[in-house]
Amino acid sequence: MNGIFEKRGDGDDVAINYLSYTLKVHDVLNRLGGILDLLEGADTGEWRRTAAELNAKLESMRFQVAVVGEFKRGKTSFINALLRREILPADVAPATATINRVTYGAVPSAYICWKDGRPDERVEIDKLNRYITKLTDESANNAKRIREAVVCFPCLFCENNVDLIDTPGMNDNEDMNTVTIGELANIDLAIVTLDPKYPISSTESDFIAKLVESDQICQIIFVASKIDTVPASQRKKLLETVAGRISKLPREVLLKKYGEGDPVIRKFDRLLANPVIYPISAMQALEAYGIGNQELLEKSGFQRLTDELAPLIITTQHSAAVLTPLNVTISICRRISQLCEATARSDALSQRRRELRQSFAGTAYGSWTDSASIMNACRNNIDALHRDRVQWAFGQIKSAYLTGGRLAASSVSQSVYQKLAVELPQEEEGLYRSLWEEHFLRGYGLLTGALKEILASSGDVLSGVPPDLSPLTSPYDRLPFRFSDQVTFGWDAMPVPPGGMPPGQVDYFILSSLGPVFDRYYDMRLQRVALLIERMTRYESDLCQELVRGYFKATPPVVTGEVFQNLDAGKAGLVRREAGELAEACAQLRDGYLADTGS
Repeated sequence: MNGIFEKRGDGDDVAINYLSYTLKVHDVLNRLGGILDLLEGADTGEWRRTAAELNAKLESMRFQVAVVGEFKRGKTSFINALLRREILPADVAPATATINRVTYGAVPSAYICWKDGRPDERVEIDKLNRYITKLTDESANNAKRIREAVVCFPCLFCENNVDLIDTPGMNDNEDMNTVTIGELANIDLAIVTLDPKYPISSTESDFIAKLVESDQICQIIFVASKIDTVPASQRKKLLETVAGRISKLPREVLLKKYGEGDPVIRKFDRLLANPVIYPISAMQALEAYGIGNQELLEKSGFQRLTDELAPLIITTQHSAAVLTPLNVTISICRRISQLCEATARSDALSQRRRELRQSFAGTAYGSWTDSASIMNACRNNIDALHRDRVQWAFGQIKSAYLTGGRLAASSVSQSVYQKLAVELPQEEEGLYRSLWEEHFLRGYGLLTGALKEILASSGDVLSGVPPDLSPLTSPYDRLPFRFSDQVTFGWDAMPVPPGGMPPGQVDYFILSSLGPVFDRYYDMRLQRVALLIERMTRYESDLCQELVRGYFKATPPVVTGEVFQNLDAGKAGLVRREAGELAEACAQLRDGYLADTGS
């Protein structure tokens, strides 16, 4: 069909070219596929399946009319009245426990579709109550394992690829709620059954709001079932009350999530500002069909409903073919844009983290691994100590020689040797320890300051508790590489020759004896210090590396929600622009269609 006639508000007949809109929707879905191709490597499987289903639905014009509402609102009886026979099991207690689909079939039949994937099972129509109700323990257990029951029936309303769907009652129990809510994504037209004596509860308002939020649902109408239980004199006022609550309460629910002017609110106003309500009695209609009583059928309200429902289905079927793909594509594009924005932000944060890490690491390594300056400081300190001790030893030995001769000098030399062998390594270690403690404190201060500066300037790039820097401030005697006494001080011969020393040459002889001893010891000590410094700086470098790696690993960037993996910021920006442009094009096409159809 290239076009059908729609009624505008002014009464003019306007031909709407649905073929033109259908071609445009095909183009939209192709563009969506192109955007998904740009997200190569991302998990787009669900979106691709949705796009494929929309394409298939556009080709087949498959249309789903679901009867929904709270339990015991007469949903199943209403569908039976549409079928003009009691096909689906109904009861005074909540009965429906599965999704029951009525589709067109020239020969009445039924089959069960199982959740576990086993082949569909044909059943007698009059045996359906054993599978799709919860009236017995056996049927309730069967219902838990059923995906849906399908009834093929020669129903006028199911011609042209239209299915009628009976759903479990809302607010019966959580399992039934889950089944019905899960079906909303497959509904094109929702028929909500109400009890006119209990007009629009808060849970019904919430449910109607969910119907409006669904991208799939293009039309919502209401059936005030069991109208025969309401006195005729009260029906008009009661229906006005129900209509007023429908146009108000669900909108208030939606306004808690959406602002005025949001597409969801506009959809609500378009569909439910003046809700369509059919007061009917399904039981009277079934009786009328059974006995062929036209007067009773009109009294039941079903004649008016059936007269108007068929053209409404045709109109909504064509509208759904256009609007549903547009609405779903807008939702997908908005989600893609959100994820692209989060991905670009995450990429920027990751780059900033890398910069901060490099800055932090540079400060850390620069503060702790300057082995050349440490070696120079050690050399200078030990050299000054040795010069001082040489002068002290020289003074002790010379004084003894001048006052007591060679024997006195030899005795003092032995005492000096013993004293230096014990005290000199201790003094050297004191110098070395003081140097390292000063080095550690300076490095710790620089590192702490750098960390505070980084945290202060990082915004939300870094979060969490600052790292534990205590390993870098461990006491000297707990460090793994300490100053050692493996290099010992000593001389092979006493610094005083056996034959004594000529007058005037005492200084020369003593210093020439002490000098090589101290020089040899000094060189050995510096070799040991150099090795120790190398090991210590390597140890500190490993500590810093572990600190930087551990801190940045423990404090991931603050990015709420999901992101696209393996998508850089540049490509994320491109995809976001494409998705935004497609969403805008869909919105314009949708608004144009609604304007053309006078919806």
